[in-house]
Amino acid sequence: MNRLKVILIFVILFVSVSYSYGASITPEQLVQSFNLRTIYSSYADTLRMYCGDYPSDFFVKEHIKITSKSAILESKNRYLKLEILDENLIEVTDIIKGRSYSAKCQYSVSFDEKHQDIRASQTYVEEIGICLPYPEALKRDWGEE
Repeated sequence: MNRLKVILIFVILFVSVSYSYGASITPEQLVQSFNLRTIYSSYADTLRMYCGDYPSDFFVKEHIKITSKSAILESKNRYLKLEILDENLIEVTDIIKGRSYSAKCQYSVSFDEKHQDIRASQTYVEEIGICLPYPEALKRDWGEE
């Protein structure tokens, strides 16, 4: 019976350590699975029209710089910085270059098991009708001139 208790305690500790380790969000995860539809941003119109949800859907790899606590996505016309402030708190800096739009907001985020992505709980931007694939030319430089 004591042996069973020791095994049970070990399993509980292992699961809790694994869970807490898995709960930490990385900059790479933000690029690949932070759902932009769950925040208010300059991306709202783009998200309504196109099928993409995540920053990686709108930027090419060459425009993405990863540091230990942030991801910077920058193209000719756009700047997006996703910075991890705490385990479940991020700051998003969203700038349209050459225009008057610039925003910096903090969001509580969590991993959504059902959709297998990271979400804020601020809003949800739906697609209008049938969404279109995001064009590669726009992905390269956010060609909104």
